[in-house]
Amino acid sequence: MPGSVVQIETQPLYNGNEEAHGVKILHRVFCSFNPCIRAFRHFKPLVQVDGTHLYGKYKGTLLVAVAQDGNQNIVPITFALVERETADA
Repeated sequence: MPGSVVQIETQPLYNGNEEAHGVKILHRVFCSFNPCIRAFRHFKPLVQVDGTHLYGKYKGTLLVAVAQDGNQNIVPITFALVERETADA
């Protein structure tokens, strides 16, 4: 979607102590859709961040930032997929 912001971080894959050349694995993803970015100026000045742990084959934490508009609707601002909830993530 034009105007959206996406940032992807990868890490090299290691086979023991050796790096597998040409192979990367997903480390973090940040995504904010253009309509959410444009609507942000109309939200109340309070942003809430919540997360849920992912289980199964793919581990990590899904974070979402939400805000509330003038009609009391909860609107997502951005999403992030991180290794866990930390100050760096």
